[in-house]
Amino acid sequence: MSTTDKHQIRTAAARLVKNLSREERRIANKTICETLRKLAEEIGARSVLAYAALRDEVDLSPLFETLQTTAIQVFVPVVLGEELKFRSVEALRTAGTRSALGVYEPDRSAAHWDPLQAIGHVVILCPGRAFDRTGTRLGRGGGYYDRFVAKVRDRDGVADLASISVVGVCYQAQLFESIPREVHDQPMELLVTENGRISTIST
Repeated sequence: MSTTDKHQIRTAAARLVKNLSREERRIANKTICETLRKLAEEIGARSVLAYAALRDEVDLSPLFETLQTTAIQVFVPVVLGEELKFRSVEALRTAGTRSALGVYEPDRSAAHWDPLQAIGHVVILCPGRAFDRTGTRLGRGGGYYDRFVAKVRDRDGVADLASISVVGVCYQAQLFESIPREVHDQPMELLVTENGRISTIST
């Protein structure tokens, strides 16, 4: 896939999201978060590796609030070099800061998700600029999530007992008919939009 193709898809996706009204996005965010809550509870998730949304991403704040009253631990990423490390979402409320990449991050000294101590089912929620029904995800070009998911799937430094689900989170407007996949692109096992769950057809 050429750089031009990626740029065109990212531009189109950004335009489609921008065309959604504030109320449409508020309702979609709430619906998506409710679907994610039910998913996490149904599969018995012990940990959810989420994200702090940028302006054009699905806002997961309602999910953070509902999971706060459960035993499910929620973490959001900080960028350290070329890698993502996950810290407790609680630190966003007390000591969150804006990173150089524009991402709202928890304090880096906050409680963290330790992959070597991970037990039970871990759900990874991945934002993106665009997705298709095969599970292909187009991000912002930094490769952070692809590297992280690849490492977890390879059980590189991850406890053998942890089971993993990788879920793409987006608005229905970000769902494209086809996005060419490169060798390093990590496919999503499931997509969640305001219209519900979409089981991917990984190719």
